[in-house]
Amino acid sequence: SVQLPLAGAGVLVGSQVTRNDNATPRYTHWLNNMTQAQLHMQKMRESTLCQPTWFCAREVFQKAGPYVQDHPNQAEDLIFLYRHLELGGQLVRADQTLLMYR
Repeated sequence: SVQLPLAGAGVLVGSQVTRNDNATPRYTHWLNNMTQAQLHMQKMRESTLCQPTWFCAREVFQKAGPYVQDHPNQAEDLIFLYRHLELGGQLVRADQTLLMYR
């Protein structure tokens, strides 16, 4: 089972990832090795939770969502993430690898 330091209403949860082709080793290392505090401190640099690992309560998605696809050349997942944060949402990462890119 996955143990989380904080989970509940208003929380967007992600996990660590692996890549078997080692295509982006620096990015993968950055994603997997941030502390919980760094998830918040570096959130405007890039999405500090890898989007394919996100999970949340339905209420979290309904509050910040849906994904908006009418912004040309902008990532709808990043727009969603920033909206979640603007609304006071929290970020938490499970310190386990739950996704492997191939």
